[in-house]
Amino acid sequence: SLVEKFKKEHIPLQIFDKTEEDEILENMENQIKAISTADIIILTSTSIFNNSFNEIYKNSKAEASIFMLGPSGIMHPAIFIHFPKIKWIFGARFAKKDFRVLDCIKAGKGTRSFLPYMQKMCYANPSNVMTTETQMLKK
Repeated sequence: SLVEKFKKEHIPLQIFDKTEEDEILENMENQIKAISTADIIILTSTSIFNNSFNEIYKNSKAEASIFMLGPSGIMHPAIFIHFPKIKWIFGARFAKKDFRVLDCIKAGKGTRSFLPYMQKMCYANPSNVMTTETQMLKK
């Protein structure tokens, strides 16, 4: 997992989740303070659809770099115009008229169930392509 990779490299993390409880998770009461001081925010793309994205974006500092992860990421250049703090989107593309993904979602299954039906993609904010974050991602 991404968390395990970061821990292996001794990268400090603060992880928040409104619906899960785990010893690795921070108290949700501390989320806004953490976001307001973070240089880098890795955010699930689902946050756009569960109505938590705007609050997180609004409370992040102006120079924060946001990385969106997950198959529900909006892979369109307009997102960078409206939300310039987003530096990269790591999402997915699905074949037209392939309803197997919808069948998985209807059945209440998670992302792992439809991994075979998607093509992972990443999309960089064109105005930030050669930034420090890009160099970090190449390592």
